[in-house]
Amino acid sequence: MRLSIGLFLAATLPTFCLADNGRRLTSKKAKKAKKDRLTFQDKIQYPYDAWLPQEEDAAQRLSIPSLSQPFYDNVIDVRATVSAKDTELILSTAGNWQFALTKLLNDKFFVDNPTVKESYLITTSPPISVPQLQKGILKVGNILYKDAQPTVAIGPQPLMNGLTGQGFIPDGFTPFPFYQNYGNVILKLKGNTMINGFADLAKIEPGRFGSATVGAVGNYRNSIRNIFNSNDDLVAHLVAKDMTGEDLEARLFDEGGVAAIGPPMHQSVPHVLVTGQADAGLMFLELAVGIMRNNPGVFEAIYLAKDKTGSTDDPEVLKLGQDPLDGNQVVKILATKTNIEMTNEQVAAQDNFINALKSEDLTAIFADSGLRRPSDFIAV
Repeated sequence: MRLSIGLFLAATLPTFCLADNGRRLTSKKAKKAKKDRLTFQDKIQYPYDAWLPQEEDAAQRLSIPSLSQPFYDNVIDVRATVSAKDTELILSTAGNWQFALTKLLNDKFFVDNPTVKESYLITTSPPISVPQLQKGILKVGNILYKDAQPTVAIGPQPLMNGLTGQGFIPDGFTPFPFYQNYGNVILKLKGNTMINGFADLAKIEPGRFGSATVGAVGNYRNSIRNIFNSNDDLVAHLVAKDMTGEDLEARLFDEGGVAAIGPPMHQSVPHVLVTGQADAGLMFLELAVGIMRNNPGVFEAIYLAKDKTGSTDDPEVLKLGQDPLDGNQVVKILATKTNIEMTNEQVAAQDNFINALKSEDLTAIFADSGLRRPSDFIAV
């Protein structure tokens, strides 16, 4: 059975908060709700994939047919067990580059590989490649994909170590680094005057710091602690009060817990900001670029950089990156083929996707998305 499904799991918002490219932050309801707390659906919008059918009204939804609208529940309205056995490309990738990945698929890869556009299964999430390869299943809501072992796996070095240890990487193939980010920025609502720099995070009351609860939370905790301990000039007045990086980390993450709605931080952090549950949060720079593009005029990013100070509410400025402060954790991501049994079509799609990851087209997409090639990247 051939699949034409792009599942951006855990890195994707639930159906109740998705929107098409035209519907963003300018709903009449949002404009009128000056005093009422705005809902997540009113405020935070992510576009559907451009290559999929689009719908504007009930008639169009029924004619597609589509159940991907706010008033449908993807748990109770859709149930299936589907075999992905002959799917041409099964990609299991760690999240956080989904904005660049979507552009790569839409503008380059599907154009050059039209049959794959009709037969793919893509997940962007915390790394799940090892159990996905071991069990061959993937579940979202009440949909279970079986025979879903990925043909390409992407993630940080620990994932590659796990794949190597389990014998899932082909003999003679070396996983290769293909992108890294610019570390973290502080994300806040535009116009928030309480937080203007790193040291201002100490003003946040326990329980009002927006964060992930799993996955990237380790990166965020380490960045908070290490930036504090590695940049005395930024926090001199706090050090004079005997505060340490460990103290700030505990204040933001432990004393009152973090403000969060669940694991995906690019969903959780913007949500708790716009609903007034948090004053600020850390965000990977590339995710802040995508969030700010999809929700213009709402958010502002404060640099945590050696070469820049202050903040910007312009994603086209933020995408240029930063030289991260010492202690601001930078993520480097690698890609590999897997050695599962494949059809000729799957082998071709695997080779072509690996080549796309090394292409000049993706280099340009990264530059437009707040990402960059690592120094040890080797092009095609």
